[in-house]
Amino acid sequence: MRTTRNYAILLTTLISALLAFASQAGEDGYICKIVEVRVLSNEGTLIESKKFTKQFEDRSFSINRNNGEMIGMPFTTSAYKSTTVLDRGNKDSSYKSMAQSEAPLAAMFMYVAEHFQHREKPFWGTANGTQIYSGICE
Repeated sequence: MRTTRNYAILLTTLISALLAFASQAGEDGYICKIVEVRVLSNEGTLIESKKFTKQFEDRSFSINRNNGEMIGMPFTTSAYKSTTVLDRGNKDSSYKSMAQSEAPLAAMFMYVAEHFQHREKPFWGTANGTQIYSGICE
C-alpha cells in the first residue's frame, strides 16, 4: 500500500513538473515528438530501425533551451553529470546542446532547426550514440 502511495506522489510530481515546463515552451523550451529512428548499417548508411521506430514513435519529450535539460525517454538528462547549450538558436541558427555522463561515458546531442520560420521545427538527436531520432518540436 505504501509503495502505491509513493508511486502516486511521484507520478503527481512528475506531471506537475511537465505541465509547468510545457507552459514555458517557445522562448524557453520545446515539446518534441519522435517520428523516426535510424541506425548505422554495415554499409555505412543510415537506415530506419523499424524496431526502435515502433518503440519510440509518437513519444514526446521536452527541452529546456536555457540549460539543455531534457525530460522524457530516450532523452532524459537527469542522470547526466552535465548539460551544455552550445547554441540557443535564433532566426539565423539552430539550437544545439549536449549532455555528458560519468563513466561509462555516454553523450547525447540535440539539434533543433530553430531558424525555420514556422512554429514546427524539425529535430534530430542521439541519446546513446547508436540510434538517431528525428521528429518535430514546437
